[in-house]
Amino acid sequence: ALSTFKGVNHGLSCSVCLGEYLRVFKEPEHIDMVNHIVSRCGFKNLDEMCAYMAELIRRDMHITVTRAELEEWSHSFFNQKWRLTKHLEELNVDIIHGIYERSLKNYTVD
Repeated sequence: ALSTFKGVNHGLSCSVCLGEYLRVFKEPEHIDMVNHIVSRCGFKNLDEMCAYMAELIRRDMHITVTRAELEEWSHSFFNQKWRLTKHLEELNVDIIHGIYERSLKNYTVD
């Protein structure tokens, strides 16, 4: 959505949501996988990785979004069922909306 509607390049767009996406995993084996990835990237924990990424993103992303856009994007993403087929745990529209909302809180204007 950020690439399509806000002109953000795809890599940066994915980076914005990565930390909050990784936080949605709840099963112990999935949390272990996330912690392994974070550790291999050189961070102590997910919070440290997210803070680092947010600082980098803040330098290059200059957009605003509305709560209505977040709602629309969440439903659009959820309705594209092919996006959900390989996810390791259940995703619903509320989880997707939460990812968008938390990821873009510093860019939301209303």
